[in-house]
Amino acid sequence: VKNATYALWTWHRNQDVYKDRGEGDQIYIVRQPEVCMKNVKNSNAGEEGTSPQFHNQQL
Repeated sequence: VKNATYALWTWHRNQDVYKDRGEGDQIYIVRQPEVCMKNVKNSNAGEEGTSPQFHNQQL
């Protein structure tokens, strides 16, 4: 976790291709509840027809 908004996810692979870099892949996870949860009307995931709608944002 970088701070309250950003997290860095890194995972390692035991493959020869990645020996020089040290990690296989890295991604940043960005928390933007004001953007992602804009269209959610009911937060109860168990109720029928209340699945959240998320918006894709480029970093």
